[in-house]
Amino acid sequence: HVVIPASLLEAAETGVQAEINNIAMYEKFLTYSLPQDVADVFDALMTSSESHLSAFENQVEKLS
Repeated sequence: HVVIPASLLEAAETGVQAEINNIAMYEKFLTYSLPQDVADVFDALMTSSESHLSAFENQVEKLS
């Protein structure tokens, strides 16, 4: 199911929420006892999501 945003601002806001959700998911995964290589992947993905979140937040600020 694909939802087309009504504006670039709405798209950026959706991106913000998606990255917040991703970060929370990776934080939850990292509370489990995981093999180190798996934990490293989740940590790298979380770091990427943090960067993406910052980019989306910047866009929201520019478009608001």
